[in-house]
Amino acid sequence: MITRIEATNYRCLEKADIDFEEFTLLVGANGSGKTTLLGIPELFSDCFKSPSVSQAFILSQNDAPPRCSAFEELVFHGQGNYFSIALEAKIPQKIMESLTSSLSETAKKNSEEWWQFIRYEIRFEIVDNKLIVGTENLFLFPSNKKPERGIGRIYGDYALPKGWRSILMRGSNNVSGLRVETTKNAKTKNLEVANSLLALPKVKFESQPSWAFRQSYA
Repeated sequence: MITRIEATNYRCLEKADIDFEEFTLLVGANGSGKTTLLGIPELFSDCFKSPSVSQAFILSQNDAPPRCSAFEELVFHGQGNYFSIALEAKIPQKIMESLTSSLSETAKKNSEEWWQFIRYEIRFEIVDNKLIVGTENLFLFPSNKKPERGIGRIYGDYALPKGWRSILMRGSNNVSGLRVETTKNAKTKNLEVANSLLALPKVKFESQPSWAFRQSYA
């Protein structure tokens, strides 16, 4: 289940975030960005399936109009050269339990320290009239260490909060750092991916939390 959507500098959304419960009512004036915000899960799916991330925006998807005719339209008020989006989701109980093998003995005894949520965040950048992936991160985190709300932060730009686990971290050099989520003290492996593509669809994970996350909004 998707539990949170975030957007910063994206189209009409300068900074927007919403937490979802089993029932959530979203209210706002026409043109305030409700459809844009709720369309972000589908945007992730389109980016995964497209030959390049730019095509998910510039071409029609599923018979819907293109998201833009020029990449500058994707940035809030057309000012700046980047925007970011993020999703969080609750990990199914069975998969959550399988991840405890990577935890310390103390954390295993406290379910609040189990990795119960997954966060996927991307910063897109416009460089030389091209849309590229500037940052891409995938994290696991427990219920007692949720991300700070209301700040629109890309957590891969900072030291990770205690109790978090990085699975995928990618910067502007096209090299992604990958850590297996089911192995304690797993070493980071490098994975090179073109900046026109997302790294996550190219990765085969040892266990299934990221697969379950993708299926929740594919």
